[in-house]
Amino acid sequence: MAQRAFVQLAFAYVLRERRSSVLGIPVEGPGPLMDREPESASELGLIIFPHLMVASLNGSLVDRIVWEAMKPDTFYRLTGRASFDLARWRDRLGILTSIKRVLREGRGRERWPSELRRLEETLRGRYLSFRFALEREEIVDAAIRAAEAMQLKGDGCFRFMPMNVEQEGPVERHGN
Repeated sequence: MAQRAFVQLAFAYVLRERRSSVLGIPVEGPGPLMDREPESASELGLIIFPHLMVASLNGSLVDRIVWEAMKPDTFYRLTGRASFDLARWRDRLGILTSIKRVLREGRGRERWPSELRRLEETLRGRYLSFRFALEREEIVDAAIRAAEAMQLKGDGCFRFMPMNVEQEGPVERHGN
């Protein structure tokens, strides 16, 4: 539990710094961050936004989804959109996290389908984030479909854990 709180606090700091210095978004402080999808945020008029993150904990890389509840105007300044369809993305967050890991590790690159190579080229050194997924939905959708097809064929490159992201974000440990 303490590790989760530490990860959330560190991530909140990174978000705050990035939004103010890089994106030029006035900082009101990031919305509440949590390791579960908040149930009442939308009832309060907040937009629920998943962040794909990786952290180093005890010598292992841990891929997680951290949820942020933000005001609609903050969401618009961040993404240029008024809203997005969370239900459409909810079941795909596990594979999206796995794609991020595969891109980071470069594992099985010789077997990557063209859709994943195109995503890597489009990222041009940027990391795969949910914000990027919203900006480039067509390219990310194609990569997700290709990764799911590879996973169904039993390609170990795309080992991912289907999960109920409403309960607990994906956790995959890599390394020691």
